Amino acid sequence: MSCALTSGFTLPCRDGVGGVKTIYITELANFASATIASGVVTALTLDTGKKFWTYELTEETAEVTEKATVSVENGSIFYDQSISLQLQKQQASTRNELRLLAQNNCLVIELDRNGKYFIYGYENGVKVESIDATTGKAMGDFNGYKLTLKGKESNPAYEVSSNIIAGLLTESVS
Repeated sequence: MSCALTSGFTLPCRDGVGGVKTIYITELANFASATIASGVVTALTLDTGKKFWTYELTEETAEVTEKATVSVENGSIFYDQSISLQLQKQQASTRNELRLLAQNNCLVIELDRNGKYFIYGYENGVKVESIDATTGKAMGDFNGYKLTLKGKESNPAYEVSSNIIAGLLTESVS
């Protein structure tokens, strides 16, 4: 068989936590090239003048899931990627940015609460599936936007080396 296993799995230390700390988004059209080694993006280049935009999140308001769909009958496998997040406070600037986001096909990098970065939509991009604006009922209820982005990929999300993140957050130059 050409898909031989290469290692097992050992239980790690119980020091991991759930949750998303920050999301970074750029248009898929800005992507120029990448280097991937052993499932880790070690270099990523964007077109000149482009960068990833930072979406700061309140703890426990975002989630990323990835589900493998395997068809034994068809010999196929693909990965459904879903990114759900909340942005506090309804306001015109956020509304306008979310409208632009909904019109695009995007690349998303997630920083999880374990300090690991992962990229979603690497091959096909992710698109906004829904945006819900809500005021809440009571004074203590959530006021803002809840959005979901979805994508389908032929490979699971790649980890991204933390060494390249700072360069992706500033406009690239040739």
